Amino acid sequence: GSISISDMLMSKIDLLGNGFLVMQDVNRQIFSETVEDEVILGYEKDESRVDYLLKKLKISNYKYNHPASLSGGQRQRLAIASAIYSDKNMLFFDEPTSGLDKKSLMDFQDILIDVKNNFSNIFIVTHDPELILNLADSVLLFLDNRRIELIPMNNYGSKRVGNYFIKSMLGQY
Repeated sequence: GSISISDMLMSKIDLLGNGFLVMQDVNRQIFSETVEDEVILGYEKDESRVDYLLKKLKISNYKYNHPASLSGGQRQRLAIASAIYSDKNMLFFDEPTSGLDKKSLMDFQDILIDVKNNFSNIFIVTHDPELILNLADSVLLFLDNRRIELIPMNNYGSKRVGNYFIKSMLGQY
């Protein structure tokens, strides 16, 4: 398929320049020698902004550590910090809550709520109904690799999405 923004067809280069992807396996996208260097990789350093993100994501104590020394959940939060720091127009998260405990999930939700107005679009690919119900403005439902429906997350949409997850857990989808 293709992606258009404001009726302009986006090339792969345009998408790279405008978007940041946090992969499900964040180990494939961590390259720097310290946590701080990973956050600012390729961008001008803003110490207060780095500190805010690391503190909000509960990894500030590891600022000068090598990313490989972090736990899986901490590396996930580091990749999230890098994405937010990038200031790209679009953020893409592939299963961003994998490896996160309940508290870290809540911290992730809080920081996305704090920054969501800074980005044109935040896309989250997830099977986590709590994350969807707490954060999404709309849900793009796919079944069998096909777009089925765009559901606005108003009262009616929230109930439909909640019911979808209940039915899928029961094997009815």
